[in-house]
Amino acid sequence: MNGEFIKDPSILKPATREITGYPGGHVEGFPESFKQNFVKIYKAIETGKQIEGEYATFEDGLKEMIICEKVFQSAKEGRWVEL
Repeated sequence: MNGEFIKDPSILKPATREITGYPGGHVEGFPESFKQNFVKIYKAIETGKQIEGEYATFEDGLKEMIICEKVFQSAKEGRWVEL
C-alpha cells in the first residue's frame, strides 16, 4: 500500500492521543520515551500508587550500574568476571 500518513491528533485513537506530545510533523521516538517514563513516575507520586513494572526503580538502576561496572572491569582486565 502506498500513501502518506499525516500526524494529526484529531485522527488518533484516544489512548494514542494521550501519549502524543509533539505537534504534527515532529518525530516522536527516543526522547519521547523519557517524557512518557516521567509522566508515569509523576502520576505514581501524585496518586501514591505504583504499578510494578511500569517504570524503572532505583533498585533497577543499581542493578544496571553493577552490570556496567563488571563490563568495565572485564574490558580493563581482558577476562571474564563474575557478575
